Amino acid sequence: MDRLRDCSDFSRLVAVSLREFQGPNGPRNKNGQIVVEYVLLLGVVVSLAFFATKQLVSRSADEPGMITQKWCKILEGIGQDQPEEKNNPGAGAAGSICP
Repeated sequence: MDRLRDCSDFSRLVAVSLREFQGPNGPRNKNGQIVVEYVLLLGVVVSLAFFATKQLVSRSADEPGMITQKWCKILEGIGQDQPEEKNNPGAGAAGSICP
């Protein structure tokens, strides 16, 4: 029975705390909540941008980004200067500048 009384005391304490936090007209600190939500969204967007940048345009020799790889293949194709061939089979051959 003591445990039940402790739970009801706890629930009363939580209810009183919420009323004090909210005030008579609802939550008092809406501006603070907006700032927290903005900072969280900003963190998510920056994380996604960092990940996308790393995967798409990384210049690492071990793992170049997808756009960097394609751009390098285009440069090699232009550098070979073989206008008579439709398909450029020599792209990425030995002596390649691409990783």
